[in-house]
Amino acid sequence: MPTRYLRALPKRLTAWLAGSRRKRRSREEGLDLTRLAFSKRWLVSAGADLKFRAVAFMPYRRDGREPELSVFRIDGLTDRRVWEHVREHARRPGRNLHGRADFRLEELEGGDLRLVLDETPPRHGNVVGWPGDKDGQLAAAQELAAIARASRPPKAGVAR
Repeated sequence: MPTRYLRALPKRLTAWLAGSRRKRRSREEGLDLTRLAFSKRWLVSAGADLKFRAVAFMPYRRDGREPELSVFRIDGLTDRRVWEHVREHARRPGRNLHGRADFRLEELEGGDLRLVLDETPPRHGNVVGWPGDKDGQLAAAQELAAIARASRPPKAGVAR
């Protein structure tokens, strides 16, 4: 192989890696997302209807980074497969899973929220782009709570 190809390889490899990372970390439009509830206090039952409280969608700030909200992508999965994926990848020792809320970021009116995928665990991502003040964050969380479709885990004991 000619040496000019070998010298160009690191540049090509670097460009390819940078491009794939940019795609992976960009805003994903049209993806179905789910937020998991490990606290009963996040849920409100009104007869047969189940809703999430806005507090379930409040972002958290980890290690001085920007506020983020942990979610899973559920696009292309059946309801049963979503619960299986959650059982396999979203365990919290000593905590039971009480429900999930499905939504799409594109359903929000305005706002700068976007999804950053990290795939650790698989299909995991964080919603970022939250307002800097608590009032703005609460307003966005209330809007997410209003559009989310909540459901309880199946009776088979997926929460373990």
